[in-house]
Amino acid sequence: MAKIKACIVAFLILIVCTGVSGQRNRIIKIAYSQLGVYEATGHNDGIAVEKYLRSCGLGKGYPWCAAYVNWVFKEADLKGPRYPARAASWFNQYLIAKAYAQPSDLGALYYNRLGRIGHIFIIDRSPPGKYFFTIEGNTNQAGSREGDGVYRKRRLKKQTYKISRWVK
Repeated sequence: MAKIKACIVAFLILIVCTGVSGQRNRIIKIAYSQLGVYEATGHNDGIAVEKYLRSCGLGKGYPWCAAYVNWVFKEADLKGPRYPARAASWFNQYLIAKAYAQPSDLGALYYNRLGRIGHIFIIDRSPPGKYFFTIEGNTNQAGSREGDGVYRKRRLKKQTYKISRWVK
């Protein structure tokens, strides 16, 4: 719990210092509010996880990284893609270069064994250097695409397949 509180304080300082405002701020604030949500039994279930899945018209048991993003966007009064439960659907338009990523942009990880995008995350910060700081659902401490909760992660920019921008 102390880690989560420290992250929230760091986020608020970031907002004040960087001038992130408006819709981007709202997305990040909503995403942060879900840190520490975990699956009930480790099978893509639990009160919050099922709420994310319902935002896409799905019931419990489905992978939920994209459903988490969709729920955050809906809470921020933004409309996502036609098929929001598919991570790849968030990357059909509004693509930008990694160097220009901003808070609330979305990142994708590509998995060769799947032959497709297999995970989506919300970019929290994109400082100069090798890493993005992210907020993502259905991951874990190790960064798995089939995790157990909502976490704040550090992802290598070079491993990020695509970046999309839904907030101008």
